[in-house]
Amino acid sequence: MITNELFPTAIRNIAVSALFLSSRIGTIIAPQLFYLAHALPALPYLVLLVLSFTDLICFQFFLPETKGVSMSDHMPPKTKWILYRKRSRLEH
Repeated sequence: MITNELFPTAIRNIAVSALFLSSRIGTIIAPQLFYLAHALPALPYLVLLVLSFTDLICFQFFLPETKGVSMSDHMPPKTKWILYRKRSRLEH
């Protein structure tokens, strides 16, 4: 549900597809961690601990509260994009 609330309508399907892709990659990699447990028995648990703390930090500090906020139907202007950069004169 949070994916639908965070992204504007114009890119919502692309964002959901990217999240599904990362989920599938994680599904492929996760069983391999337990094969590595033969070399270091605590490795799968350490990896899952690090991923859990990373997830906690990302959700706690970087995701905005969406309760009571209407879903956006358009993209924000370029000046408010996170990865926005101005073109130099050499790129024209």
